[in-house]
Amino acid sequence: MTVSPSRSGVQPASRPGRRLRRRRPDPLIRIIVALLCVSLMLVLIAVGAILWRFTVQNSRGTSGQLPAAETASPTPSPIPSFAPTLRPALVTGPPLSQPPEESPPGPSVDPDVWLADAVFIGDSRTDGLRLYGGIADVATFLCQTGLSVYKVDQNQTVIRQGENRVSVLEALGRGSYTKVYLSLGLNELGYFNPAGYAETYGRVIDAVAKRQPDARIYVQLIIPVNDARCRASGAPYYITNQAVSDYNAALAKLCADKDVTLLAAPPELLDETGQLREDITTDGAHFRPEGYALWRDYLLAHTEG
Repeated sequence: MTVSPSRSGVQPASRPGRRLRRRRPDPLIRIIVALLCVSLMLVLIAVGAILWRFTVQNSRGTSGQLPAAETASPTPSPIPSFAPTLRPALVTGPPLSQPPEESPPGPSVDPDVWLADAVFIGDSRTDGLRLYGGIADVATFLCQTGLSVYKVDQNQTVIRQGENRVSVLEALGRGSYTKVYLSLGLNELGYFNPAGYAETYGRVIDAVAKRQPDARIYVQLIIPVNDARCRASGAPYYITNQAVSDYNAALAKLCADKDVTLLAAPPELLDETGQLREDITTDGAHFRPEGYALWRDYLLAHTEG
């Protein structure tokens, strides 16, 4: 007798089923997913960059003290060199032109006597005065191409003395002077921060007075540039007379509260519109040798005991 499968409890062998095949992802979907991942990564990088810039601006506050890159050794007439920061709107200052000023026909003091205990602190323009002003053998010069109030305030070692480099303030403290001439500002224009420039300049004035308590401090307003010549020579876009005017307004306000002598730009260097004379500039910002002679004579004609 044949035993029925249902009665024996033995289930019939199951019929082999079909083998399921895994469906491969559509290549188009894979491309879309990859593009989405790349886009997300770019968005994260952009957000990180914005947050970093915002943090830098906040940490800078009103002082404008961002580290500036070291520049090359001084040369007679270089283009101002430094990296600008983010470009906010410029602050509107007074008109560029200065009130007419009657200058004496020539120096009112003997340069060999007056400058024997004088020191000039400044950027490439001051270095041009050293090279072409005919007073390098008399006065002391602490200048560097690209020098700014921020470098002085931060005690960056930019002045070469022998085989070493020291800060401007350290070099200043090693001498004894009765006149200190400060000319700083052209290399600060790229920070677009007149208030921070003036605040830092105030600390520099205080530091100079601390190291030379018996000296008269002469603060020179930024001498205007020639806008057209600056553009033609490829000067940085932020070197403009509008920026010079804004910075000078902040500097003049600072000096009103300081025991310093504030000197205007020499009228002999300017044209009828208040810009640097085109015939006396090499690149719109620096002067020809005769320009440095006029600057020297102006300084010698405007002195205080």
